[in-house]
Amino acid sequence: SSESPVSVEQECGSSLSADGKGLVAEELPPWLQSVCQRLQRDGIFPAVFPPNHVTVNEYTRTQGIAAHADGPIYAPVVAIASFYSSAAFYFYGRQPRLRKELQWDENTDTPAHKPDGPPVECLLLRPRSLLVFSGSAFREQCHEVRACADARETLPTSVPLVNGHLANAEQGQVVER
Repeated sequence: SSESPVSVEQECGSSLSADGKGLVAEELPPWLQSVCQRLQRDGIFPAVFPPNHVTVNEYTRTQGIAAHADGPIYAPVVAIASFYSSAAFYFYGRQPRLRKELQWDENTDTPAHKPDGPPVECLLLRPRSLLVFSGSAFREQCHEVRACADARETLPTSVPLVNGHLANAEQGQVVER
């Protein structure tokens, strides 16, 4: 199952309000401020929408995260940095009911969504890589990293590996996490 709980999670930039019905903005720690300033300086985040929230997740090499959509705190741009291992990241096609039928998944601590249909593309996230998405990928598509039993993952042959040429990988290749 891809619904593996996060082993370690740290939220930065906001916290739950006292009434539990919203978020209260907080200052990012200095080390994250410098990373976010660099993302802005490099044009990854527009000046009018600086990064305001960071979730740091640590997974074991066999864990994944179920298909989900990132919540509105991340709008309009999501940046995912991978540090220690590779993982296949799947995008599903347009999900018409995505923002209407989200349910909170307590196991993965994300707004979960059971996708309509199979994934439409895959990206291989390598250590020290950065994936950035926005627009319809944020609003209308969900994504996942599948769990794998033995920390080895076979890249799919049924959907395009869109960054294979950049990640030095090809469809059907077995990748160590």
